Amino acid sequence: MNFLLKSLNRSQLVILDTHDIPTFYPFVWRLIKRDPHALKHWNLKNLYFKRELMEEGNAYGFDRLPKVIRSLFGRPSNSRPISFSFPKQKINKVELCDKSKLFCAGNVDPDLAKWFPGEKVNTVGTKTWKFTKELDYVKDIQKSRFGITAKRAGWDTLKHYEYAANGAVLCFRDLDKKPNTCAPHGLNEKNCIIYHSAEDLEQKINHLSDSQYTSLLEESYKWIESNSTENLARKFLTECGFNL
Repeated sequence: MNFLLKSLNRSQLVILDTHDIPTFYPFVWRLIKRDPHALKHWNLKNLYFKRELMEEGNAYGFDRLPKVIRSLFGRPSNSRPISFSFPKQKINKVELCDKSKLFCAGNVDPDLAKWFPGEKVNTVGTKTWKFTKELDYVKDIQKSRFGITAKRAGWDTLKHYEYAANGAVLCFRDLDKKPNTCAPHGLNEKNCIIYHSAEDLEQKINHLSDSQYTSLLEESYKWIESNSTENLARKFLTECGFNL
């Protein structure tokens, strides 16, 4: 990074930060310990794209300070939101009549363990994948009505996009607690189920009619199509100043 910042001017270098934490370069503590000189770039003016984009001093690593202090810090003026995307050619339309089970395999919520007998909960950092082949994973999603998801290391994860692209309506725990500036963008009660506990999710699913489910599924497909790699690349280039 030091070499790039030294060699290229602000208009030539755009930073695309793929880290799952909200802290910006060069304020990540692990980086500072390894290279204290990185802090000389504290006032970067280059466009800076971030998935886990948050207010209240998170960009500077102030997340452990009292909120009254953090609230004095906004996000950097050069920051821009971005998210994961998904190849349009891998979006597969599935109808309700094709569904044969309730949930996709691969539970990430410990509170829902009783609904996944014999499965280990995929907690952050574990590698308890059930499938070794992509096709088997995709087929499981396509025959499932719902896919359980939640905040992992960060709010944005490819699982959201894989589920939506293959016709599983997202059941997203605590989505309403996600900062608006943070990816994924555009998910709401029109295209997914937001829940806060096993009891809450059970009630919402049990009261969902087939027509309501079909509406959620249709809106979910609209969401994933808007987040195709082509569309996200176009938005990215436009933000970078290219006239498309």
